[in-house]
Amino acid sequence: MRFLRFLFAAAFGLSLSLSAAAQLNLAWRHTFSWNNLKEDAAQATAWTPQGDLYVVGFHYPRDGVYLQVIKYNAAGAYQWRRSFPSLAFLTAGQYPQIGVDSAGNLIVAAQNLNSSSTWMTVRKFAPNGAILWSDNVFGPHGYVVPAQLVVDSKDNVYVAATGLAGQQSNYTYNAITIKYNASGVRQWSAAYDGPHVNASVNGMAVDSNGNVFDLVTVLNAPDPVRIVSYSASGGRIGVTAIHTGSASQFYAGQAIVASANRLLVLLDNSNAPVTSALVSYTIVPATPVLPVRLNEQWVSHTSNRLFGLAVDRAGDAAAAGVDSSGTNASALEWDSAGKQIWRHSLALTRGGGYWNSVAVTPSGEVLLVGSEYATTTQQGIILIIVAVYSSSGALLGHAIASQGSAYQAAHGSLSPDGTRLAVVGQEEIAGTPLIDLAVTMAFNLF
Repeated sequence: MRFLRFLFAAAFGLSLSLSAAAQLNLAWRHTFSWNNLKEDAAQATAWTPQGDLYVVGFHYPRDGVYLQVIKYNAAGAYQWRRSFPSLAFLTAGQYPQIGVDSAGNLIVAAQNLNSSSTWMTVRKFAPNGAILWSDNVFGPHGYVVPAQLVVDSKDNVYVAATGLAGQQSNYTYNAITIKYNASGVRQWSAAYDGPHVNASVNGMAVDSNGNVFDLVTVLNAPDPVRIVSYSASGGRIGVTAIHTGSASQFYAGQAIVASANRLLVLLDNSNAPVTSALVSYTIVPATPVLPVRLNEQWVSHTSNRLFGLAVDRAGDAAAAGVDSSGTNASALEWDSAGKQIWRHSLALTRGGGYWNSVAVTPSGEVLLVGSEYATTTQQGIILIIVAVYSSSGALLGHAIASQGSAYQAAHGSLSPDGTRLAVVGQEEIAGTPLIDLAVTMAFNLF
């Protein structure tokens, strides 16, 4: 097992040394603001197989919202920027969804806003910034919000979204799933309304055989969380209601396929008592007479509220969020049999905080990115924080990476080779007027 140390640039005024065996170093850092007008934020990031980094977020000048797509090369040098009006949204949970294919092309799914409706645009960018294809997705009444985007090993693109359905006097929602081939041609699309015609999709996973699993919440249902399964050809092959064995009302979180035959589902409940659950399923392959099926393996409950989930090569699952006090950032890890290996809450003395995203390195370290309140209320300045745990749950170090914003959560992504961590968010600069910058940081892990 490697050990890590943080060495941050002098601009952050700190250097936390843990071990000389390896280190996580700030390689480069960039901020972006278009003419210092109002507000910018970086909301999502993805590495290419070639080592370049895409950053997607929004610019919010006086005349509306603009989607921003920025590319940096492996050394952190700015390559290009593309800006499109009315292709972004500010609210957490409605961020652009992105993915990268084997050729280093970027695919973005984002809301497209005008004064009367919201639809979804799916767009593919070449490594040089050229638009390769674009598709607009309209709901029955114009409202479509992307929830997840997945690119498979054949460069097919899958997008899950929530659309507005029903009549204007009684709006309802449905879960939409679309598959595109690498050229942007729709292969199939499907919608799930649920028994009460009020279903929203919260996550999606695709297995190695092209089967798609949507994590859906159905309002006013006895078992509100379901897994809606589709075959590689788009036929609906099952709806699995998730029974956690708890009286708490769970809501959907994030779904990840850990391997060709295993599906993990993280559920989150914000109602008292605050709880989360991790559910593991075996994916039973289709036979000539039976479709793909999900067999529940185990359910594990925790008093923590968890937002992010990642799986390592051994099948262990790491999740992160906030503990039951609502102030301490918390991380947990389970083995493939559902046994909790470790749990750790990090006391944040400035008023509390939480982890937004989690990644696991090839050698098992758990990397976390989150936010810490700099005052006792969520309306104060937010600090972007990072931390590293060993595979056994030892806290190897944590530190402030940047001053953030109370309105945009920080997120991170690990490079495909596990050697670099990208962190994006919003950096708030005090003054009149207040300036919010999109911030991107890249750390080398070695």
